[in-house]
Amino acid sequence: MALDKKIIEAVEFIGRSELKLAIFKEVYYHKSRIKSVDEIAVSVGLTREQVLKNGVALKKAGLFDQEKKDGVTAYKQIEFYQHNKDKIVRFVADPSKMEKFTSSSPPVVSAAGGLSFVRPRMPHPQKSKPSREGKSSAKLRIAFLTTNPVRDAALRTDMEMRDVLKELKKSPNRDYVEVRHLPAARLEDLLDALNEFKPNVIHFSGHGGDSAVLFDNRDVDEDGGVELDFGVVQETIDATHSPPDLLVFNACDTVVGADVFLKTVRAVVAMSDSITDSAATLFSTRFYAALASGQSIGDALKQGKVVLKAAKLADDADLPTLIVRKGLSQESLKFL
Repeated sequence: MALDKKIIEAVEFIGRSELKLAIFKEVYYHKSRIKSVDEIAVSVGLTREQVLKNGVALKKAGLFDQEKKDGVTAYKQIEFYQHNKDKIVRFVADPSKMEKFTSSSPPVVSAAGGLSFVRPRMPHPQKSKPSREGKSSAKLRIAFLTTNPVRDAALRTDMEMRDVLKELKKSPNRDYVEVRHLPAARLEDLLDALNEFKPNVIHFSGHGGDSAVLFDNRDVDEDGGVELDFGVVQETIDATHSPPDLLVFNACDTVVGADVFLKTVRAVVAMSDSITDSAATLFSTRFYAALASGQSIGDALKQGKVVLKAAKLADDADLPTLIVRKGLSQESLKFL
């Protein structure tokens, strides 16, 4: 018997996130159909902010409703998920148990799905080296934006860029990969890259949070940068006839609200909480090395997470999250 698509999507969305799973269980394994954010925080030992951030994501995914209880934000059970909560929790713990029920039902959101989003190659493709004149013919074109405008909260984005480039140079497919680094990136720099370079991946490394990222400012003497919300950034990326396939936010607290970009791009990788400089650098270095070797976006994400765990950064390993446009196929498409 086929498994309901909503169950599959719920399992894929919760993925390996212990926080999302804990909040989901607290809402549904309770006599009260409505439970406040404060009650959940106390019961599962999380901060109120952690419950709100992950609760907003779960609510947007349709896994429960949001109401007010005694004037406080609260989450309300949905009958379908109440009836199927045991099955969802069981499949989250062991996704392989879901295989006998599923055929080709696509996920909505995955923490590590086997997906990438460039059209599949034709049989026996004829390779050609990137053109040295005019427009790049590289198959994987990465616009790598770094911003670091806050003097008192400096990031080592320079080291991240250095390590990514060093790793890509070792790739056997290096002739088919091109990276354009945009340091101290402003919104105008992103527009210029979209017009001239036409990247299929946009990477942003800098400060983020509250559904916004911090771009650089015009004046070298100014401190603080320019905060732009996701809506403005999405409109910027949409303002081209050849938008990228993948957007990567290697910045703190960028998952919530990132689904707005799925109007334009096919997939987003973002961080579900604060990430350290060392973890951000390790993750992006391995992620792009995997993409350049021909791995799918989902497998590249898995490799990035494994490297973080091996470096004893298990907490950071849970942060990178892959969000994909609804209805996409699970075929293992690749950039290379």
